[in-house]
Amino acid sequence: MALGDGIRRNIAQVQPSERALLRDAFKELNKKKFPGTRKDDIPGGVTWWFKQDEIHQATHVHGGPEFLPWHREIVNRLEAMLREINPKLSLHYWDWTQDPRNIPNANLGGTAGALNLFNSDFMGYGGSSPKAIGEPWLSANFYVPNANPDRDSSGNPADPPKTVTRFVLGSPVSASRDTAILNAADYAAMRTLLEDAHNEMHRFVNMGSNHFSFRDPFVFLLHSNVDRLFAKWQTALSHSERLDPKRVYISSGVAPSVLDNSIAPWSGIPATTRPWAPPENEQVVKTYKHASVIVPPLYDTDPAGGFVTQAAVLWGGFPPNAYFFRGKHYYRYDVLSDKVDPGYPKLISGNWPGLWTDKIDAAVVWNNGKAYFFRGNQYVRYDMGDDKVDPGYPKPIAGNWPGLWTDKIDAAVMWKGFSPKAYFFRGDQYMRYDVLSDKVDPGYPKPISGNWPGLWEDRIDAAVMWNNGKAYFFRGSRYIRYDVSNDKADSGYPKRIVGNWPGLR
Repeated sequence: MALGDGIRRNIAQVQPSERALLRDAFKELNKKKFPGTRKDDIPGGVTWWFKQDEIHQATHVHGGPEFLPWHREIVNRLEAMLREINPKLSLHYWDWTQDPRNIPNANLGGTAGALNLFNSDFMGYGGSSPKAIGEPWLSANFYVPNANPDRDSSGNPADPPKTVTRFVLGSPVSASRDTAILNAADYAAMRTLLEDAHNEMHRFVNMGSNHFSFRDPFVFLLHSNVDRLFAKWQTALSHSERLDPKRVYISSGVAPSVLDNSIAPWSGIPATTRPWAPPENEQVVKTYKHASVIVPPLYDTDPAGGFVTQAAVLWGGFPPNAYFFRGKHYYRYDVLSDKVDPGYPKLISGNWPGLWTDKIDAAVVWNNGKAYFFRGNQYVRYDMGDDKVDPGYPKPIAGNWPGLWTDKIDAAVMWKGFSPKAYFFRGDQYMRYDVLSDKVDPGYPKPISGNWPGLWEDRIDAAVMWNNGKAYFFRGSRYIRYDVSNDKADSGYPKRIVGNWPGLR
């Protein structure tokens, strides 16, 4: 588990120190304010935290097809705010099949044991009768007992409420309910089951009515879990249509037309919530079919597999193409148009003369007009000009690549420059290969950890250098963009391959 890897996890399984960072970032949200003053025609001066309550009261959507994508949008936006405070944070989730007052085998920092999320170090009060949530939220002014005016009497979102109450009474959702949600055949059936479970959990961890629950930080842990289940349903390996904006919402052959509407209040309609209303007019107009809504965030329960590229290589020339290999198939990716060419995937067999027809481990292009492909303990040299494997291959890695591992290379990528280097990855280690001297540099292998800032620390599936000074690393259904000149991964990664690499599946 790497802090800052962009993955939303079960809140009980992250380090206690990360839970504390998340708590502190929530508190910081109540110190930052949107423009304007409380006396403006459309009130301004609302804190980033209380803006969530204002948004939800004004435009929340329940009981219809917009429920899931609308709440994905507000959760994603809140996570983006948290990351402005601490870029390494993710908005983790409460797994509602576990009682938040007594989660077994939780991460207690070096040991595993029972965890109660409701204490003054994290989420505040969680008893069985209604009571103010207390610390750590009282001192952070999430409510002000002597407020005058207060939010509920003035109706002004810039004013704090006098109290935020909570009680926990009942039982969590059964695992079989989650299974039924994930097994639902279409969007309408899934959404109904998921919203019903959501409603029940709002009664279990009671944070007030719909109009008050978004004053309680725990509501975002609940809704991150709602979105996790929506994401898990979408990313089922046999249902690529659920990541297609034209097909994901279809039930009984029809997608509800309401999902073609722009998403309020961020669209500025109705013009009642700043800064998406006058005078700032910072509208973001998109529908529920926008890619940022359709493609889900990353969760620790994403299905294993997905698009698992086993090797990738950039073919120079004009126009440049990249080739991605998986099993018996390959994709040709047009770099300029940024999408897979029509008609792919195709079989390796019959299209790459002399190359193995499946299970390629790694590939890399050299400066000599050759590409090298690795599988097991062997490699082949492919002539890019003649478009075929050179005579006499495959050959053993041993004895031909001085200092390199002799089998099971996971990925390879060429770093070009005055003294070109190739990097080879296996497990949690890497080697730097000097192209000019044709051997591994002294001191290798080294651990990935500590040497590739922001990159996964093991199990790289494939890597490819792009023409934009970036290298792309792939693992499972995700990828990281690595800035070569700054020698670190770009912020905001990893991301999903689906939705960001058009045509790769």
